[in-house]
Amino acid sequence: MADLLTISSNRFSFKYGGTEYPLLKVSGINIQAKTAGHGKPIASTAKAQMTRNTTSTGYYNNQDVTITAVIEDKNKKLFDLFKKGMPATYGGDGKWSQCFTDGSIEIFDADAKLVITYNLKQCQMVGYEVSEFNVGGQDFLTETFTLNVESVERKQS
Repeated sequence: MADLLTISSNRFSFKYGGTEYPLLKVSGINIQAKTAGHGKPIASTAKAQMTRNTTSTGYYNNQDVTITAVIEDKNKKLFDLFKKGMPATYGGDGKWSQCFTDGSIEIFDADAKLVITYNLKQCQMVGYEVSEFNVGGQDFLTETFTLNVESVERKQS
């Protein structure tokens, strides 16, 4: 019998547009099926038996994945990517249509061997948030970006 090796969630790397970015965390990969007919019966038969039918109508696309990075004093590359797609009237570069790119999340085992890759197709940064400023705080200042993702593909290595 083969050994079962579990995978830790704390060994990963994130690439966006072919460039690797150091991140604190990634969340939001969530693929859900769309269905029709599951909420209501379609017929009643002898002895009051209800007939139901559930049909697949595809999967939800355009999901949001969230990435969080610790703010570094000399590194604002992720923010610059976000700003590139913002309209010029809001202080951005106004290049929305040029901001679609692929990304990936690579997961490593305890021996630093690649075990899973999540390919994120046609991503675009659509949200930005900075963590709380707190005089009594003990946490790092972080920035969180929301990526709208066309599709997610999981590959086992």
